[in-house]
Amino acid sequence: MIVSFMLVAMAAAIMASGAFAAPAYPGYTGLIFTPTADTLNMGAVNAGASYISRDDNDMSYFSANIGVINGLEAGLGYQNPETGDSETIINAKYSIMKETFATPGVAVGVSDLSDEIDSTPYVVVSKKLDVPGLAIKSLRGSVGLGSGTLDGVFAGLSAVITDNVTFMIEHDTDDINLGLQFAGYGGFRAHVDLIGGDDVGFGLNFNKGF
Repeated sequence: MIVSFMLVAMAAAIMASGAFAAPAYPGYTGLIFTPTADTLNMGAVNAGASYISRDDNDMSYFSANIGVINGLEAGLGYQNPETGDSETIINAKYSIMKETFATPGVAVGVSDLSDEIDSTPYVVVSKKLDVPGLAIKSLRGSVGLGSGTLDGVFAGLSAVITDNVTFMIEHDTDDINLGLQFAGYGGFRAHVDLIGGDDVGFGLNFNKGF
């Protein structure tokens, strides 16, 4: 059932393209498990439903964010382990400096504001990287510092390989994760990820008005 869902989602999503500010597994706009300095504009929304197959405890993730004002996004994340208690967490992120051609974007945020699992404040810097002679459409890096579930320095890199496919790699302070996102119709995007070299995750995201 899980494999069939993944194949159908990938096939449906790989047919079109579009800019996308997708939620990471914990809910905030980001890569796989790490945030970027991106925030939703006022009135914009994104949402995601994801699943990670683990050897010891599979996990389902659901999230939704809204741009409260320009530069400030807030949302909810729901984490449902196969064994153990489910938790709903509150996320918020504020852009203190927008990215320009010459300067990076900078944002501060907190995941799990009410400390249901592990309250995680962080600061993150993101910037498009221009590398002469590199045969990819866009390369963008992020680096940040956090505590809680992001305890230490985290970093990530995304690369737009084709109009439809984005490759991601990150270090989430514990593991190195790899991912592929496939742009789809109407603001939908599918993703498939390798978490820590052992676990496989996948899901669907939706974005409107970014």
